[in-house]
Amino acid sequence: MKKILMITAALLTSNVAFACYDSTKNAQENFAQCYAAAESGNAVAQNNLGIFYYDGRGVEQNFGLAAGWLRLAADQGQLYAQYLLATMFQRGLGVKQLDEEAVKWFTVAVAQGHAQSQWKLSQHYRKGTGTAKSTTAAVRLLHLAAEQGHAFSQYDLGQIYAGIAYPEELPLKDPEKALYWLTLAAEQGEARAQYQLAKLYENGIGTAKDNTAAFIWYRKSAKQGNINALAVLGEHYYIGSIIPQDKLNAHLFLTLASAQGNARAVRLIEMLKAEMSEADITKAQDMTRVWIEDTQ
Repeated sequence: MKKILMITAALLTSNVAFACYDSTKNAQENFAQCYAAAESGNAVAQNNLGIFYYDGRGVEQNFGLAAGWLRLAADQGQLYAQYLLATMFQRGLGVKQLDEEAVKWFTVAVAQGHAQSQWKLSQHYRKGTGTAKSTTAAVRLLHLAAEQGHAFSQYDLGQIYAGIAYPEELPLKDPEKALYWLTLAAEQGEARAQYQLAKLYENGIGTAKDNTAAFIWYRKSAKQGNINALAVLGEHYYIGSIIPQDKLNAHLFLTLASAQGNARAVRLIEMLKAEMSEADITKAQDMTRVWIEDTQ
Protein backbone atom coordinates (compact mmCIF):
# COMPACT_ATOMS: atom_id res chain seq x y z
CA MET A 1 0.00 0.00 0.00
CA LYS A 2 2.77 2.45 0.92
CA LYS A 3 4.50 1.97 -2.45
CA ILE A 4 1.27 2.58 -4.33
CA LEU A 5 0.52 5.72 -2.33
CA MET A 6 3.99 7.06 -3.14
CA ILE A 7 3.37 6.46 -6.85
CA THR A 8 -0.05 8.11 -6.79
CA ALA A 9 1.26 11.11 -4.89
CA ALA A 10 4.01 11.55 -7.46
CA LEU A 11 1.50 11.31 -10.29
CA LEU A 12 -0.76 14.01 -8.86
CA THR A 13 2.14 16.46 -8.72
CA SER A 14 3.53 15.58 -12.16
CA ASN A 15 3.00 17.59 -15.33
CA VAL A 16 0.47 15.11 -16.69
CA ALA A 17 -1.81 15.78 -13.72
CA PHE A 18 -2.25 19.48 -14.36
CA ALA A 19 -5.39 18.87 -16.41
CA CYS A 20 -7.37 19.14 -13.16
CA TYR A 21 -4.87 19.46 -10.35
CA ASP A 22 -3.68 22.75 -8.88
CA SER A 23 -1.10 22.63 -6.08
CA THR A 24 -2.37 25.97 -4.75
CA LYS A 25 -5.82 24.50 -4.06
CA ASN A 26 -6.87 22.19 -1.26
CA ALA A 27 -7.83 18.57 -1.78
CA GLN A 28 -11.60 19.21 -1.81
CA GLU A 29 -11.26 21.94 -4.45
CA ASN A 30 -9.06 19.75 -6.62
CA PHE A 31 -11.49 16.85 -6.27
CA ALA A 32 -14.40 19.01 -7.44
CA GLN A 33 -12.39 20.32 -10.37
CA CYS A 34 -11.33 16.79 -11.38
CA TYR A 35 -14.88 15.46 -11.02
CA ALA A 36 -16.27 17.97 -13.48
CA ALA A 37 -13.53 17.28 -16.02
CA ALA A 38 -13.80 13.51 -15.54
CA GLU A 39 -17.53 13.52 -16.21
CA SER A 40 -16.84 15.29 -19.50
CA GLY A 41 -14.58 12.40 -20.51
CA ASN A 42 -11.14 13.86 -19.80
CA ALA A 43 -8.87 10.83 -19.37
CA VAL A 44 -6.31 12.52 -17.12
CA ALA A 45 -9.09 13.83 -14.89
CA GLN A 46 -10.63 10.34 -14.71
CA ASN A 47 -7.21 8.99 -13.74
CA ASN A 48 -6.75 11.60 -11.05
CA LEU A 49 -10.28 11.19 -9.74
CA GLY A 50 -9.62 7.48 -9.35
CA ILE A 51 -6.53 8.33 -7.34
CA PHE A 52 -8.50 10.74 -5.13
CA TYR A 53 -10.99 7.98 -4.32
CA TYR A 54 -8.17 5.45 -3.88
CA ASP A 55 -6.27 7.62 -1.40
CA GLY A 56 -9.31 9.22 0.26
CA ARG A 57 -7.95 12.62 -0.68
CA GLY A 58 -10.59 15.34 -0.76
CA VAL A 59 -13.28 12.68 -0.51
CA GLU A 60 -14.06 9.61 1.56
CA GLN A 61 -11.92 6.64 0.46
CA ASN A 62 -13.85 4.33 -1.84
CA PHE A 63 -11.98 1.61 -3.72
CA GLY A 64 -15.04 0.68 -5.76
CA LEU A 65 -15.43 4.20 -7.18
CA ALA A 66 -11.67 4.41 -7.60
CA ALA A 67 -11.71 1.28 -9.75
CA GLY A 68 -14.60 2.62 -11.84
CA TRP A 69 -12.85 5.87 -12.71
CA LEU A 70 -9.49 4.19 -13.21
CA ARG A 71 -11.07 1.75 -15.67
CA LEU A 72 -12.45 4.64 -17.72
CA ALA A 73 -9.01 6.26 -17.77
CA ALA A 74 -7.29 2.95 -18.50
CA ASP A 75 -9.59 2.35 -21.46
CA GLN A 76 -8.37 5.68 -22.83
CA GLY A 77 -4.72 4.62 -22.51
CA GLN A 78 -3.76 6.25 -19.21
CA LEU A 79 -0.69 4.29 -18.11
CA TYR A 80 -0.90 4.77 -14.35
CA ALA A 81 -4.60 3.99 -14.39
CA GLN A 82 -3.80 0.70 -16.14
CA TYR A 83 -1.16 -0.12 -13.55
CA LEU A 84 -3.27 0.80 -10.51
CA LEU A 85 -6.29 -1.02 -11.88
CA ALA A 86 -4.14 -4.12 -12.34
CA THR A 87 -2.94 -3.94 -8.75
CA MET A 88 -6.52 -3.58 -7.54
CA PHE A 89 -7.54 -6.76 -9.37
CA GLN A 90 -4.42 -8.45 -8.06
CA ARG A 91 -5.30 -7.57 -4.47
CA GLY A 92 -9.08 -7.49 -4.63
CA LEU A 93 -9.41 -3.81 -3.74
CA GLY A 94 -12.81 -2.44 -4.78
CA VAL A 95 -13.16 -5.28 -7.29
CA LYS A 96 -13.27 -9.04 -7.14
CA GLN A 97 -9.78 -10.51 -6.89
CA LEU A 98 -9.07 -11.78 -10.38
CA ASP A 99 -5.55 -12.67 -11.47
CA GLU A 100 -6.71 -12.86 -15.09
CA GLU A 101 -7.82 -9.22 -15.02
CA ALA A 102 -4.62 -8.21 -13.24
CA VAL A 103 -2.58 -9.91 -15.96
CA LYS A 104 -4.70 -8.24 -18.65
CA TRP A 105 -4.07 -4.72 -17.34
CA PHE A 106 -0.43 -5.31 -16.44
CA THR A 107 0.05 -6.54 -20.01
CA VAL A 108 -1.54 -3.38 -21.40
CA ALA A 109 0.76 -1.25 -19.22
CA VAL A 110 3.76 -3.35 -20.24
CA ALA A 111 2.97 -2.52 -23.87
CA GLN A 112 3.68 1.10 -22.89
CA GLY A 113 7.02 0.10 -21.36
CA HIS A 114 6.01 0.47 -17.69
CA ALA A 115 8.82 -1.09 -15.62
CA GLN A 116 6.81 -1.72 -12.45
CA SER A 117 4.18 -3.55 -14.50
CA GLN A 118 6.89 -5.60 -16.20
CA TRP A 119 8.10 -6.67 -12.76
CA LYS A 120 4.59 -7.45 -11.51
CA LEU A 121 3.69 -9.38 -14.66
CA SER A 122 6.90 -11.41 -14.38
CA GLN A 123 5.64 -12.72 -11.03
CA HIS A 124 2.39 -13.89 -12.60
CA TYR A 125 4.27 -15.76 -15.32
CA ARG A 126 6.64 -17.34 -12.82
CA LYS A 127 3.81 -18.54 -10.58
CA GLY A 128 1.33 -19.28 -13.35
CA THR A 129 -1.38 -17.10 -11.79
CA GLY A 130 -3.86 -15.61 -14.23
CA THR A 131 -1.82 -16.93 -17.14
CA ALA A 132 0.07 -20.00 -18.23
CA LYS A 133 3.29 -20.49 -16.30
CA SER A 134 6.36 -19.43 -18.27
CA THR A 135 9.74 -18.98 -16.65
CA THR A 136 11.08 -17.76 -19.99
CA ALA A 137 8.52 -14.94 -20.10
CA ALA A 138 9.18 -14.13 -16.43
CA VAL A 139 12.93 -13.68 -16.99
CA ARG A 140 12.36 -11.71 -20.20
CA LEU A 141 10.09 -9.26 -18.34
CA LEU A 142 12.57 -8.95 -15.49
CA HIS A 143 15.27 -8.05 -17.99
CA LEU A 144 13.05 -5.42 -19.62
CA ALA A 145 12.34 -3.79 -16.25
CA ALA A 146 15.91 -4.16 -14.96
CA GLU A 147 17.31 -2.51 -18.06
CA GLN A 148 15.09 0.48 -17.29
CA GLY A 149 16.70 0.71 -13.86
CA HIS A 150 13.97 -1.02 -11.86
CA ALA A 151 15.78 -1.97 -8.64
CA PHE A 152 13.46 -4.82 -7.58
CA SER A 153 13.87 -6.49 -10.98
CA GLN A 154 17.63 -6.05 -10.82
CA TYR A 155 17.61 -7.67 -7.39
CA ASP A 156 15.42 -10.55 -8.60
CA LEU A 157 17.74 -11.18 -11.54
CA GLY A 158 20.71 -11.10 -9.19
CA GLN A 159 19.05 -13.71 -7.00
CA ILE A 160 18.23 -15.90 -9.99
CA TYR A 161 21.75 -15.72 -11.45
CA ALA A 162 23.25 -16.34 -8.01
CA GLY A 163 21.28 -19.59 -7.90
CA ILE A 164 19.40 -18.45 -4.79
CA ALA A 165 15.92 -17.75 -6.16
CA TYR A 166 13.98 -20.59 -7.79
CA PRO A 167 17.03 -22.71 -8.67
CA GLU A 168 14.85 -25.60 -9.87
CA GLU A 169 12.45 -23.45 -11.88
CA LEU A 170 15.13 -21.11 -13.23
CA PRO A 171 18.48 -22.95 -13.38
CA LEU A 172 20.37 -19.96 -14.76
CA LYS A 173 23.26 -19.71 -12.33
CA ASP A 174 25.86 -17.24 -13.53
CA PRO A 175 27.92 -15.57 -10.74
CA GLU A 176 29.19 -12.73 -12.92
CA LYS A 177 25.68 -11.79 -14.02
CA ALA A 178 24.57 -12.03 -10.40
CA LEU A 179 27.30 -9.58 -9.41
CA TYR A 180 26.31 -7.21 -12.23
CA TRP A 181 22.61 -7.03 -11.41
CA LEU A 182 23.04 -6.99 -7.63
CA THR A 183 25.54 -4.14 -7.97
CA LEU A 184 23.05 -2.06 -9.96
CA ALA A 185 20.29 -2.70 -7.43
CA ALA A 186 22.60 -2.11 -4.45
CA GLU A 187 23.78 1.20 -5.86
CA GLN A 188 20.13 2.29 -5.95
CA GLY A 189 19.85 1.55 -2.23
CA GLU A 190 18.08 -1.83 -2.41
CA ALA A 191 18.96 -3.22 1.03
CA ARG A 192 18.49 -6.89 0.13
CA ALA A 193 20.75 -6.46 -2.88
CA GLN A 194 23.37 -4.76 -0.74
CA TYR A 195 23.37 -7.74 1.60
CA GLN A 196 23.62 -10.30 -1.19
CA LEU A 197 26.34 -8.30 -2.92
CA ALA A 198 28.32 -8.25 0.31
CA LYS A 199 28.08 -12.05 0.45
CA LEU A 200 29.45 -12.33 -3.08
CA TYR A 201 32.45 -10.18 -2.17
CA GLU A 202 33.02 -12.02 1.09
CA ASN A 203 33.02 -15.41 -0.60
CA GLY A 204 34.67 -14.39 -3.86
CA ILE A 205 31.71 -15.39 -6.03
CA GLY A 206 31.66 -13.76 -9.46
CA THR A 207 34.53 -11.53 -8.39
CA ALA A 208 37.77 -11.56 -6.44
CA LYS A 209 37.30 -11.95 -2.69
CA ASP A 210 37.22 -8.49 -1.12
CA ASN A 211 36.55 -8.21 2.62
CA THR A 212 36.59 -4.41 2.53
CA ALA A 213 33.88 -4.27 -0.13
CA ALA A 214 31.91 -6.93 1.75
CA PHE A 215 32.03 -4.89 4.96
CA ILE A 216 30.98 -1.70 3.15
CA TRP A 217 27.92 -3.34 1.59
CA TYR A 218 26.94 -5.18 4.77
CA ARG A 219 27.04 -1.87 6.62
CA LYS A 220 24.99 -0.05 3.96
CA SER A 221 22.36 -2.78 4.18
CA ALA A 222 22.43 -2.77 7.98
CA LYS A 223 21.84 0.98 8.01
CA GLN A 224 18.51 0.28 6.36
CA GLY A 225 17.64 -2.28 9.03
CA ASN A 226 18.20 -5.43 7.00
CA ILE A 227 18.04 -8.19 9.60
CA ASN A 228 20.50 -10.49 7.82
CA ALA A 229 23.09 -7.75 7.40
CA LEU A 230 22.74 -6.77 11.07
CA ALA A 231 23.22 -10.37 12.19
CA VAL A 232 26.19 -11.03 9.92
CA LEU A 233 27.93 -7.81 10.94
CA GLY A 234 27.37 -8.63 14.60
CA GLU A 235 28.86 -12.08 14.14
CA HIS A 236 31.83 -10.78 12.17
CA TYR A 237 32.59 -8.22 14.87
CA TYR A 238 32.24 -10.93 17.50
CA ILE A 239 34.59 -13.48 15.97
CA GLY A 240 36.86 -11.02 14.15
CA SER A 241 36.37 -12.28 10.59
CA ILE A 242 36.72 -9.88 7.62
CA ILE A 243 37.02 -7.09 10.21
CA PRO A 244 38.94 -6.81 13.52
CA GLN A 245 37.12 -8.12 16.57
CA ASP A 246 35.10 -5.43 18.35
CA LYS A 247 32.75 -6.61 21.07
CA LEU A 248 31.07 -3.23 21.45
CA ASN A 249 30.04 -3.17 17.80
CA ALA A 250 29.22 -6.87 17.99
CA HIS A 251 26.82 -6.11 20.84
CA LEU A 252 25.28 -3.24 18.86
CA PHE A 253 24.51 -5.26 15.72
CA LEU A 254 23.55 -8.48 17.48
CA THR A 255 21.16 -6.51 19.69
CA LEU A 256 19.47 -4.98 16.64
CA ALA A 257 19.27 -8.32 14.82
CA SER A 258 17.95 -10.19 17.85
CA ALA A 259 15.31 -7.49 18.36
CA GLN A 260 13.99 -8.43 14.89
CA GLY A 261 13.92 -12.09 15.83
CA ASN A 262 17.11 -13.48 14.29
CA ALA A 263 17.60 -16.73 16.23
CA ARG A 264 21.37 -16.93 15.77
CA ALA A 265 21.79 -13.33 16.92
CA VAL A 266 19.74 -14.12 20.03
CA ARG A 267 22.12 -16.97 20.92
CA LEU A 268 25.28 -15.00 20.15
CA ILE A 269 24.25 -11.92 22.12
CA GLU A 270 23.82 -14.04 25.26
CA MET A 271 27.25 -15.57 24.76
CA LEU A 272 28.74 -12.13 24.16
CA LYS A 273 27.19 -10.58 27.26
CA ALA A 274 28.83 -13.24 29.40
CA GLU A 275 32.22 -12.07 28.10
CA MET A 276 31.65 -8.33 28.62
CA SER A 277 31.89 -6.10 31.66
CA GLU A 278 28.87 -4.13 32.84
CA ALA A 279 30.64 -0.93 31.83
CA ASP A 280 31.19 -2.19 28.27
CA ILE A 281 27.61 -3.40 27.99
CA THR A 282 26.39 0.05 29.04
CA LYS A 283 28.69 1.65 26.46
CA ALA A 284 27.41 -0.71 23.77
CA GLN A 285 23.83 0.11 24.67
CA ASP A 286 24.61 3.81 24.30
CA MET A 287 26.13 3.08 20.87
CA THR A 288 22.97 1.21 19.91
CA ARG A 289 20.76 4.15 20.86
CA VAL A 290 22.89 6.51 18.75
CA TRP A 291 22.74 4.09 15.81
CA ILE A 292 18.95 3.92 16.02
CA GLU A 293 18.66 7.71 16.20
CA ASP A 294 20.98 8.15 13.21
CA THR A 295 19.22 5.61 11.02
CA GLN A 296 15.60 6.55 11.70
